[in-house]
Amino acid sequence: MARSGRPHKPFGHRWRSSGLYIVTIVSVALFSDNFLFSFIIPILPEILEGRLQQAAARTQALTSLILSMNALVSIVLAPLTGYLADQLSSRNSLLIAAWVVNMLGTAVTAWSTTLTGLVIGRLIQTVAGSVIWIVGMAMLASAAGAKHLGKAFGVAVLLVSAGLLTGPAVSASLYKFVSYPIMWSSAFVVLLIGIALQILVIEHRREGGEHESRPAKTWSPGGDDDVEERDEPPLSPPCNPSDPLLPSQTDTRSYHSTAPTPHRHEQENIYWLILRKKRVAAGLLGDTLLAVIIASFETTIPLHIKKVFAWDSFHAGLLFLLLQAPTLLLVVPVGWLKDKFGLRYPVSLGFVLLAPSLVLLGIPGQWVDPAHSGPVIYLVTLIAIGVWRTLILGYGGVEVLNGANDLAAERPGIFGANGGYSRTFSMSNITWKGGMFLGPLLAGALTEAVGYFYMNLSLGALPCLSPSSVCLRYPVF
Repeated sequence: MARSGRPHKPFGHRWRSSGLYIVTIVSVALFSDNFLFSFIIPILPEILEGRLQQAAARTQALTSLILSMNALVSIVLAPLTGYLADQLSSRNSLLIAAWVVNMLGTAVTAWSTTLTGLVIGRLIQTVAGSVIWIVGMAMLASAAGAKHLGKAFGVAVLLVSAGLLTGPAVSASLYKFVSYPIMWSSAFVVLLIGIALQILVIEHRREGGEHESRPAKTWSPGGDDDVEERDEPPLSPPCNPSDPLLPSQTDTRSYHSTAPTPHRHEQENIYWLILRKKRVAAGLLGDTLLAVIIASFETTIPLHIKKVFAWDSFHAGLLFLLLQAPTLLLVVPVGWLKDKFGLRYPVSLGFVLLAPSLVLLGIPGQWVDPAHSGPVIYLVTLIAIGVWRTLILGYGGVEVLNGANDLAAERPGIFGANGGYSRTFSMSNITWKGGMFLGPLLAGALTEAVGYFYMNLSLGALPCLSPSSVCLRYPVF
């Protein structure tokens, strides 16, 4: 029963404001963003040549430019998005606006009959996606609390992988077996469901309207913590300006500073202070290298399989499904492995195994007859690459958060009253999108210049750089 004098709570206040619901809805938003990003990849060559009447000789270059353009825009927007999100009292309102903008961009992309219209639509989608990613991850971290942060990130990675997996498969299947309009209708269904669920989210505020980063109810899957609502103050002592951005595992309080940022921090560059830490530099370098490799697949696979195996967009969608499926299945056990043994060995192993796999991927059509064992080698290698990338995923994001935690402990109050989750996540977003920007351009240029095999051979050298970057953080001597 509500106490007298208190305003009436809206319908479903308990579950709509629970950490579990917020984590779930933010993960759905990340799913939708990645679903829409990958949705167009397997059918982009056919859209360019058929619907937009572009010359076949320009398809590889245009595909590379369109995919790279999205990453470049995200890089430019990330710092501004992170800064604004940390200044606003309600991140959920920003996410709802991003959903609406994403729907607008999807409509422009779907209905475009010119190359200019397609580019404008993808740009609008990119703006919305950048906001969803940075603000969503910050909101997820705040809602989960330090105790359940690893579980929340696991849920998010699962749905991100599911979005990357289902996007190409759905678009390629509907495009081949149904029609172009029905194909895009499936994207709008995902967007409408996401907007409706996001509107239901209730954020908690402190008196005076200040956003409260500590979840009102602890997120505890499998337990009752997320359904018990407490009107009394929390049992743990209140947070103070000296609390780190991400508390240690022995301290279950979430970081939140209620004091104004000290004047001595006002002119300091937070991004540079975090980047100077070796663990952060190593993690971001690893993320960039992995993004370059993943983006190269999106640019080259649809055209390569059409040329070598005579496969169409439907087969391209199935290949991307094979690439993403290992992550969907293994992300939880791999996460447990990283929690138990640390990042050093799984990440290093992933990069070491990725190098020869990239070379092997280029062999069919070059040294192996594509009509016999070539398809088997190609399919098995793609699945193996999906396993190796699962060992690496999340490396940069975890190290950036750990670096921010160290900085908050060294310089209390440096992140200000609303914390620094959004700015921290914008750093990993910038480096990942940087790799996504370079990947299509590099892969497209190398494929046209020296061929698919030598392009893969060149990219196979990139993972060899990353074990040394891991040793920056984890010395072996």
